[in-house]
Amino acid sequence: MGASKIYIAATHGVLCGNAITQLREAPVEEIVLSDTIPLLPEHNLPNIKVLSTSTILGEAIRRIHRQESISHMFKNLPYGSGQYF
Repeated sequence: MGASKIYIAATHGVLCGNAITQLREAPVEEIVLSDTIPLLPEHNLPNIKVLSTSTILGEAIRRIHRQESISHMFKNLPYGSGQYF
């Protein structure tokens, strides 16, 4: 039977060599990357979604500056809430 859909997620989208060709040809529903490495325009496939890290990094910096807990940011965070991404 196998998987009905395939998703790929990566913190850093280091798409080097023939990665784009392989991803373009792969039966992948969605590829989710963070914006920690800029995605070249020629690498922007229709099924690639890039998530911004600016909100979560800004909040972490604010908490560090105020000597507040960073781990508290992730406690009871509902999946898909969009609070940080």
